[in-house]
Amino acid sequence: MDYIEKWERMRAESKRRSEEQERITVHTHPNPYGYQININHPLIKNKWNNFRREWKAGNIPTDKPWDDTERRLEFERQFMASNYYQKCIEQEREKFGSAYEFINYIGGDNNAKDQD
Repeated sequence: MDYIEKWERMRAESKRRSEEQERITVHTHPNPYGYQININHPLIKNKWNNFRREWKAGNIPTDKPWDDTERRLEFERQFMASNYYQKCIEQEREKFGSAYEFINYIGGDNNAKDQD
């Protein structure tokens, strides 16, 4: 394989990855574990890593040891209460347009129907 072929493969792989990133949403749809936030989203991943680092350092107050699920749910609670979350949602609405509300209806509001 020569240089040009390697270059073309790298370019195609980079394009594929960027297209996948374009389809990633802030919310997880549907999630069997009850999580609402996609921690692999480019806008959220750093916030999640910072939260984990702070938690491991003991800087997040808690009255008991947390397991991974409780830690994740606490992150989601704090993240969804932040202004940064609202900015992420605004960007999603701009990116997906009118389809954004449909995506959230299909994936996000089904839990409310199950609780009745």
